[in-house]
Amino acid sequence: MIQADLLTISNQMWWQLQGQRYPNHETDFFNQITKPLFEMIQSHQNQTATAEKEANMQPTTETTKTYGLGQTAPDYDSTAKVAHEVNRAFCESIGDTSQPAWEDAPEWQKSSARNGVKAHIDSGLTLTPEQSHESWMEEKRLDGWIFGEVKDPEHKTHPCMVPYNQLPIQQRTKDYLFRAVVHSIHG
Repeated sequence: MIQADLLTISNQMWWQLQGQRYPNHETDFFNQITKPLFEMIQSHQNQTATAEKEANMQPTTETTKTYGLGQTAPDYDSTAKVAHEVNRAFCESIGDTSQPAWEDAPEWQKSSARNGVKAHIDSGLTLTPEQSHESWMEEKRLDGWIFGEVKDPEHKTHPCMVPYNQLPIQQRTKDYLFRAVVHSIHG
């Protein structure tokens, strides 16, 4: 079900971003982005189930972790990892190979992804891609980041430190994909 929903969402949003109506056939977008995305989500779910089985635990939902006294909290880390890897796959599809794998990503990048997941969940899954970008930009601004032609963590410059409507289509697509991942896992 997650796969079918995410397939439809991602294909529809691609065509909406292009200002076109969604066609009823497979597209290059499906082959380059959506199919690898589902393979990644399926792999993540299989790894989680295997780890739980090996730990001799009862399988739990993907969306929560159990803490003391039976309390549960959203599993931001697992969702952030999937969202990060989807973003990395999308970047690779458009020729940007600068994104590290989750395991190799610096902590500031992982934290940013976790905070994005948290913002979506805390909003009751009502954040739009534009609001998600604004939230990300505010987090960066508070951490000292500014606009720069090139992303440079050392100097804290980033080309996406602009209003959402000034972002290139590829950057706006990332916000749609991030939202789709969070909604598919936690919706």
